[in-house]
Amino acid sequence: MSVEALSARVTKLLLEAEGLETTLSQHVWETELWQSQHDKQAPPAHIMDRDAELRPPFEATLQALYVAIVCLIDAKGLREYLKQFYSAIGEGFNGEAAQEFGAADDWPPYPRSAYLSKLRLFLAPLGVESGSDVYRQQAGIKCLETVLENTAALLRQLKVKPKSEPQVYRPVREVLKLMFEEARNPPPGQFSKSLKNYAPDILIPDLFAAVEYKYVPNEASLKSALAGIAEDVGGYTGDTKYKLFYAVFYFADNFLSRKRFLTFWAEKKFPKEWIPIFVIGK
Repeated sequence: MSVEALSARVTKLLLEAEGLETTLSQHVWETELWQSQHDKQAPPAHIMDRDAELRPPFEATLQALYVAIVCLIDAKGLREYLKQFYSAIGEGFNGEAAQEFGAADDWPPYPRSAYLSKLRLFLAPLGVESGSDVYRQQAGIKCLETVLENTAALLRQLKVKPKSEPQVYRPVREVLKLMFEEARNPPPGQFSKSLKNYAPDILIPDLFAAVEYKYVPNEASLKSALAGIAEDVGGYTGDTKYKLFYAVFYFADNFLSRKRFLTFWAEKKFPKEWIPIFVIGK
């Protein structure tokens, strides 16, 4: 197989591994959340069945990616680089290590595959362009999530004391416009339905992400805020470009813990593409 063909195969396998990682990482996070709420009890059968469904294809893809990278390095005649690869990752695929996921703060809110991260380190020097694209997008997502998680601090810096949802997200949107070239106000009909046009509060086309804010002045209003997200989940379809949807809940005061909020969120069983952000205004 030619170097060009090997490079194409590595790129294909990398994209497949990343897609499987996204699904599995959410499952790992949900399992850890369940255990934290049930005093570290053994997960129920449906969680274990899901685990058995997701892990084998991910491991098989990582193994294929490992072999393809070794072949590519060898085809390029990079003997010293191959030694470094073996030293860092192992001379032979390690299925046990491939099952390990890092801490949740590696790429909030979900843990990431430590093994896949190691493989990525060796791709950029090999000319696998999609790897560098992945790094840039992950860095952008990290920046976006950092801004969203620090909404309260940002508003304090701007001396904004919000009393409504628009007063929360508009200043954040202006900041994100400075960070992402394509960030803009939602255009009319972005997510059109027969009876209603749905418009996210913030769109970041650069990252294929949309952001919806919910202003929660008291615990009683949380129910309607979650119901609003449920409606948005059904409405924000039809534009396949957008892959991530952030639901930022801005609590006007410290009347609810993050753990309790995540329990409410988990009960709704929102799609994996929807990521909750918990913010306390005071």
